[in-house]
Amino acid sequence: MPSLLSPALAVVAAGALLALGCGRPESAADRQFAELREQVNKMEADHDKVDARVGALELAAADENSPAPERSRAAAAGAGTTQPHVVQLGGAGDGDGEDPNDKSERPDIRVTGPAGSVSPRPRAGKSGSRARIEESEPSSAIRPVDERARSSALDPDAKSAYETALAQVQGKQYDRGLEGLNAFLVRWPDHPYAENAIYWRGEAYYAQGEYLRAGEQFEAVLARFGSGKKSPDALLKLGMCQERLGASSRAREYWDRLKTEYPKSEAAKRIPSSMSSLPKGPKENR
Repeated sequence: MPSLLSPALAVVAAGALLALGCGRPESAADRQFAELREQVNKMEADHDKVDARVGALELAAADENSPAPERSRAAAAGAGTTQPHVVQLGGAGDGDGEDPNDKSERPDIRVTGPAGSVSPRPRAGKSGSRARIEESEPSSAIRPVDERARSSALDPDAKSAYETALAQVQGKQYDRGLEGLNAFLVRWPDHPYAENAIYWRGEAYYAQGEYLRAGEQFEAVLARFGSGKKSPDALLKLGMCQERLGASSRAREYWDRLKTEYPKSEAAKRIPSSMSSLPKGPKENR
């Protein structure tokens, strides 16, 4: 846009300078001339800014009026990214919203999990074919606990390690026996003998007079294995630990529980009648 005010401003400025030069001292005229020149420069700069804004608006209007495909290509070029390809399997109702003109092949889908755990509805593909879905058993990393226990039970080293540690405890080699039982539980935590191994750790601590640590092991038997085969013996020994620690009322609670939950067990028959009858070490052979 051409500037129309600049020539007029120049004429006015020249006239003013002439008048000032005739009527005032030259020093005052110089000052007035400098001020006028500064004002003129500022006005011209403002007009240049207006011209630039008007030009930008004109370019934007011209771009809006350009064809849509060209704008789409420009937007795509500026984005520099691609949208992910989304594949939809199935739909909400019968027919699943399938496109009758879609002739593309359907992928093979592999589902990890127990056979029969899912009921897939494969979508029809080319020539009426459907996506082939294969089911597989869980990997070894997520095998059920009972399967891991079965695998441990088949390891001949496990039974040998357990029996060696048990013999050491019964032979009053308590430190070595505890070390062996600990190693057994670390290597075969799901072995069928794991319950016995924890129980016998408690027996080893009890025999050494470490009643608090012994009680922790017997409590672990109850917490982990519930109504397992060593639960009656664990309740009996928990009462004994409490009696040794001077908590007779707490000991009686464990023994009452033993008589209530396992009234016909051998452990219930061995509930001591007095402190003098408390055993000092392990008596069992397994």
